Amino acid sequence: MLERATHTIKDLWSLEEGTEVSLYGWVRNKREHGDLIFIDLRDGTGIIQVSAKRENVPNFEKVKTIGREYAIFVSGKVVNDRRAPRGREIRAGSIEIVAKSEPFPIKKGAGKKFLLDMRHLHIRSIKVSAVMRVRSEVCNVAREWLRKEGFVEIHAPSIITMAVEGGATLFPIDYFGERAYLTQSSQFYEEAAITGLGKVYTLQPSFRAEMSRTRRHLTEFWHLECEMAFSTHEDVMNLEERLISHIAESISELEELSVINRKFEPPQRPFERISYDEAIEILKEEGYEIEWGEDEGYGEITTGGQRIHDYESLLKRIEEEGLNPEDYSWYLELRKYGMPPHSGFGLGIERLIAWICGLEHVRDACLFPRTPSRVRP
Repeated sequence: MLERATHTIKDLWSLEEGTEVSLYGWVRNKREHGDLIFIDLRDGTGIIQVSAKRENVPNFEKVKTIGREYAIFVSGKVVNDRRAPRGREIRAGSIEIVAKSEPFPIKKGAGKKFLLDMRHLHIRSIKVSAVMRVRSEVCNVAREWLRKEGFVEIHAPSIITMAVEGGATLFPIDYFGERAYLTQSSQFYEEAAITGLGKVYTLQPSFRAEMSRTRRHLTEFWHLECEMAFSTHEDVMNLEERLISHIAESISELEELSVINRKFEPPQRPFERISYDEAIEILKEEGYEIEWGEDEGYGEITTGGQRIHDYESLLKRIEEEGLNPEDYSWYLELRKYGMPPHSGFGLGIERLIAWICGLEHVRDACLFPRTPSRVRP
């Protein structure tokens, strides 16, 4: 039976000196100095130094056998010591081994490919843990803000029968003998939902069978998508600007950003608004060799706009794309029953996190990335 912990490491910084504590954690590092052992302990909420003297810890010889990534249970007193990181440590009275660890395979200076192969172990690192906490907070902030704005969260299916973003990027699956696909976007289902709920959003995975090997592409990513009835292109731009600004301002002072040495400055409102044509011309003037359409799907954090709400106009567009209207029958049918002007957008969570955390590649913004060359671990 496990002993009951009284605190987490995060709690320790606000306690009075001398407070008796007991907590679980993993050994990040251990240093021996004769009859004194120092352990850097982490528990998912933070890191603190534990000092163990032979005279105070009955099983001192056993403590000496503890290695990196051992899971341990520590009891002792909180003590202020300017020599300790952040000026505080735990003076141990007892240390018990909960689970042993083999020699940890990840060493300082390990390469990118090795770290991805060992992702199931690398997520224990300070940087990865900090990024995942930023990600969690971003999603929490977005959900809470959208709720206050009157949006209803819905859960759309991940198995679909038609393309949303183009047939070439669909992941096909055998659905009991019928051809089906993993979802590219929840947009179509959100457009149906707004006729009953007004304003909706989803936060769930999307899948794209793209062979793109850029720093901004994943084959599975988390997608925040919003849709609003009775709204225009201007309305959705205003919504995106307010949401992104709120997220950026809310997380700009997170301790986790300082852990990864990221000084994040929230963007100033209002955002500059230019047309796509203007953007291409600006890039050309700056010396970039780019033509209209060449950048699509590469650099944006979010895309959206006003949807086609007229039946005949949508039917024409489907036919122009060489698609079969039969495959879009229910989506078209929405336009026959009071479909108003409406708009929406999709925002890639990994791209947003990469921007906030200053990450080189979006794969570092998710726990277990999926790319054209990686489906494990």
